[in-house]
Amino acid sequence: MHSFKIRIGKVLIAFSFVILAFGFSFQINSKQDVLVSNIPTDGESQNNPIVIDDSNDTTKPITDNNQGTNSGNGTITSIPNTSNPIVNNGDNNSNDNGVVNSNGNTNNPITPPATIVTPQPVIPETQNPIDKTNLSLRKEIENTYGITVKYGTETSGYMVGGLDTVSCIDQNVINNALINLKNDLSLYPTNFFKELRSTGLPLSIYLIQRYSTANVTGITEKGPNGVIISISLDFPFSDTFHHENYHYIEHVITQKGGSYTNWNNYNPTGFSYGVYNYKYVFTENGYLEDSYFVNTYAQTYEYEDRASTFEYMMADSKISPLNYGKNIWLKAKVMCETIDYYFNTVTPNTTEYWERFVYN
Repeated sequence: MHSFKIRIGKVLIAFSFVILAFGFSFQINSKQDVLVSNIPTDGESQNNPIVIDDSNDTTKPITDNNQGTNSGNGTITSIPNTSNPIVNNGDNNSNDNGVVNSNGNTNNPITPPATIVTPQPVIPETQNPIDKTNLSLRKEIENTYGITVKYGTETSGYMVGGLDTVSCIDQNVINNALINLKNDLSLYPTNFFKELRSTGLPLSIYLIQRYSTANVTGITEKGPNGVIISISLDFPFSDTFHHENYHYIEHVITQKGGSYTNWNNYNPTGFSYGVYNYKYVFTENGYLEDSYFVNTYAQTYEYEDRASTFEYMMADSKISPLNYGKNIWLKAKVMCETIDYYFNTVTPNTTEYWERFVYN
């Protein structure tokens, strides 16, 4: 019996230890459950920081630099998740791990992300001032006179009369030509070139450097889409322009049904174009007032005779064969009367620029 009681007592003592051990384990697990329940799950907002107050604990919490900072009072403050990078504007600051200092220390303040301004593309200046001036001059000419002007690489590959051409790429040379062209066009009646254009023969002017054959100063070409005057800038501009422009005028006169049927009546008896006789040439025979042709080239074809005569009619000074009653004067007078007849912008009551040497 005594032995039985001793065994029961041992059992009771062992059972008491089990109960005590179970109760201690339950308390530990309960505290762990409380700690775990305060940690947010994935997908929850972390804008409200998690605070675990353990002020009675003398052991300072360990700070994870990717989660928060040690505030000095045992509080861990989490950093909200953000898609914008945190900008640290502190110079020589080696702490670039994006940690926010929550203890009010402003030695290394964190600035909010700056507004990102997308810079506008910078367009490089590709044109010299002279280029812009030339474009402006050309536009003015085209708007005022209805004439298309081309130069530089715009004339690359242009061929005329079996000749190749060399483009002019010197903008200063082009500028001088455009200024001369503008001044020369202003010598004609207002709207004269627009009237020429209205007949279905629009004019284009090509400013080139030179032709593949030497001594060719300009060529006028009539095509299905109008007339092209090309001018070599190796030579004086104005003389060439007025010469070639008369070819354009005559093309329009022909378009209107006009012609110079009696032209040969003003030449020496027995003369034929294409046969050169220098004794009749003003520039070859002592600048005689009674000359029949202003220069040798005027003896090539009758239309070159008229264009060469018109060139001298537009010149700055008067030559003696344009005096009243002379052979070249008679040719010039017929030309003036023909132009008066076929164009509305030209009238007999007005002395045009090309008529000033003929009627004065």
